[in-house]
Amino acid sequence: MSLAQGILLFFLSGFASLDRVAGINIMLSRPIVITSIIGIAFNQILICILIGAIFEFIGMLEVPVGTVILKDDTFAGYSSSVLISLGAISHNNLSILLAIILVTLMIYPVTLTDIYCRKLNKLMITRAFNETKSNTNSDGFLIRIGLLVSFIRGVVVYNLATFLIFLTLHNIGYFAKQEVSPIYYLVLLFILLMGCLFRFLNGELFMKLIFLVIGFIASWIIL
Repeated sequence: MSLAQGILLFFLSGFASLDRVAGINIMLSRPIVITSIIGIAFNQILICILIGAIFEFIGMLEVPVGTVILKDDTFAGYSSSVLISLGAISHNNLSILLAIILVTLMIYPVTLTDIYCRKLNKLMITRAFNETKSNTNSDGFLIRIGLLVSFIRGVVVYNLATFLIFLTLHNIGYFAKQEVSPIYYLVLLFILLMGCLFRFLNGELFMKLIFLVIGFIASWIIL
C-alpha cells in the first residue's frame, strides 16, 4: 500500500462515518459507493463492487423506522474492500465467504460505537441547552464537535476493526495448514450457533457480545 492510498483510506473512513450520520449527506456511506472508490484506488474494481453489492443487499433487509440506528453496513463495505485490496482475501468462494462472515460479525460491535457516539452528542446538546437555552454560538460549536467525533470514530473504529479481521483471517489461514483436532472446528461452530441463539434473547446487545467473547476465550483456553 502506497502513502497516497493510506491517506485516501484515512480520510475515506472518516468521511464515510461522517456521511452516515448525515454530516455531509452525499451517499458516500453506501457500501456500493465506498467499495467502488477503494476498488478504483487499488485496481480491484470488479471484486470490490461485487462485495459492495452483497452488503448493499444485506443493508436493505433493515428498515429505518423512527430513531432506530441501522447496522453499520458502511463499515462492512469499507472493511471488506480494504481486505480484498490488501490481499487478505483470496479470489475464491471460500475465502470471500469467510471474510463476509467475519465482517458481518464485526458489524455489531462497530454499530455499538455508532450508538454511543450519538448518545454522547445528544448528552452534550441536552446539557448545553439546559445551561445556555438559546445560545446559537454554543449550538454551532457542539455541531462541529459532533461531526469531529463521528469523523474520528470512522478513522479509529473502522481501521482497528479491519485490522482485527485481518489478523483473524491470517490466523485461520495458519491453522488451516496445521493438523488441528476436529474438536476445534466443532467449538467454533458451537460459538457461531450460540451467537445465533443470543439474537432471540432479551437484553442489551453489548451484554450478548460480552457473553459471546467470554465463551470464545473459554473455549480457546480449554482447547
